[in-house]
Amino acid sequence: AFVGEKGIVHFALDDLFTMLRSQAKEGREYLVRMSYCELYMERVNDLLRKISPQSQNLPVKEDAETKGFYVEGLKEKIVGSAEEVVELLQQAEKRRRVAYTRFNE
Repeated sequence: AFVGEKGIVHFALDDLFTMLRSQAKEGREYLVRMSYCELYMERVNDLLRKISPQSQNLPVKEDAETKGFYVEGLKEKIVGSAEEVVELLQQAEKRRRVAYTRFNE
């Protein structure tokens, strides 16, 4: 999925980390974290963890303060470059579940 020519994800990551490096020259510091999950058959699965009970069927919770939603137990990885993100995405893609449906026709 991420092999060959660069796509929009690659360009967005390159832009993000280029901007952060230029901001760092001005004395600012940033911490970039990523997570990656799939919603498959109404279940949320963490793709950054190896397949286990802790990575599957994770609960979606609402944060009462922000009125936003989050996935409880979803792994976050600290990343320092676009290449590191792409490498993690490539590993995670191997854990995705793919099934054929009538909508694929």
